[in-house]
Amino acid sequence: MGLEDVELIMEVENYFGIKISDAEAGQVKTVGDLCDLIKKHVGKVIEEKVIVAVGYRCKGCDYSLKSLPQRGKCPECGLAYCCVEEIETVVVKIIRDLFFVSKKEVITRETDFRRDLKFG
Repeated sequence: MGLEDVELIMEVENYFGIKISDAEAGQVKTVGDLCDLIKKHVGKVIEEKVIVAVGYRCKGCDYSLKSLPQRGKCPECGLAYCCVEEIETVVVKIIRDLFFVSKKEVITRETDFRRDLKFG
């Protein structure tokens, strides 16, 4: 893993409150791979009841979470939530911000970190 890979994984771990092993990180080749890995880890957190609501509506009280941050606590009932539907958008934003990738450059699930973004 190169420095860019390490920086990206650390930023993703911090943002989503997850831990990605070096072995898992080493298997990530594309933006889609990273998004799928995040979804897997966020799913584990949900199962462990650290995050108890997923999506745009709170599962505790049905409050709309659409205009709120990606993760946090519901202002109505206090349950933790994470809007996993937006993981890809967040990952692309992190990549653009962290590595100064122009908005003119298209980043999709198929974008390869080494071939397309010149990581490593």
